[in-house]
Amino acid sequence: MRSFLGTNTNIRVDTCEHTGKELLEYKGLTMEWARKPHYRHINIKVYEDLSLKITTGKKAPLKWIESFLKENSYWIENSLAKHADQIRLLKKAKIFPKPYVGGWVPYLGYPFMIETVDKLKEQRIDLERKKIFIAKSKEDSLQEELGKLYKKAAQNYISKLQQDVSHRMMLYPQKLSFRNQKTRWGSCSSTGQISYNWKLMAAPGAWIEYVVIHETAHLMHMDHSKAFWGLVSEYCPKFRLYSEEMKNKHAVFDFFDAKSNLYKIQRNFPKTLMV
Repeated sequence: MRSFLGTNTNIRVDTCEHTGKELLEYKGLTMEWARKPHYRHINIKVYEDLSLKITTGKKAPLKWIESFLKENSYWIENSLAKHADQIRLLKKAKIFPKPYVGGWVPYLGYPFMIETVDKLKEQRIDLERKKIFIAKSKEDSLQEELGKLYKKAAQNYISKLQQDVSHRMMLYPQKLSFRNQKTRWGSCSSTGQISYNWKLMAAPGAWIEYVVIHETAHLMHMDHSKAFWGLVSEYCPKFRLYSEEMKNKHAVFDFFDAKSNLYKIQRNFPKTLMV
C-alpha cells in the first residue's frame, strides 16, 4: 500500500495562490486550514479526492495542531488509503466520475459507454449493448440528460421491483415517488408513501432490491427495531453486506454531481493512481 505520509513532521503554514485560503503542510500532506472564532475543538476531514480540511479555533497554536495530527496519523493514513482504493476500483471498472462522450458511467452496477445520437428523441439506455446514447445537441448538459434517463429508468425498473417485493412481503405502499435526494436512498412516510432516489439505477440490482425491501419493511415497522431488521433479513439475508457496500462505495454515484470532489485532482492525489 502506498504511504501518503512522509517523514518530515515539521508543520508549515502557507497560502493558496488561487483562493487565498490558508493551508497547513504536515508530513508531505497539504490541507486547507479553516480557523473559526470561539471554536474550541480540532476537526479533520478526508475527502474522496484525497484532499483534507482541518478546522480549529482562530488562535489554535501550531504545536497543539501538530500533536493532534501526530496522534491521528494512523486514521488519516487509513482514510486516504480507503478513498484511494475506491478510485482504483472505479478506474479498473472503467468508471471514473465526470461523464464524457466516449467514457463510461455505472448503470445497474455495470459500466455503460456514453455515445451520441443525432436526435433528442433517440436518447436512450441500451441494455443489450451496454451503451447510453445522448443527443449531440445536449453534450453541454450531459449530466442533466443522464439524470433524466436514469430517473425514467428508475420509474420503470423500481416500480416493477416494488410490485414483486410487495407481493412477497404482502405489504403495499399507498404511493411511489422518485426524487434526487442527497443523503437518502429511500424513505417511507407514516401514511405509507415510499420515495426512492433515482440515482439508485447506478447501483447493482442487489443493492436496489435491498433498499426496496428496507423501505417496504417500514410499512410494518416505522422504526429500526429488532423486529424491523428481522423482517428485512427474512427477505434479504445479505442486507448487512449490501448496506455496508453502499456506504463504502458511495463515490460510484458521484458522476451525477457537478460539484463532486472526485472531479478535482488535489496535490495529495498520488499520480500512480492515474496510470
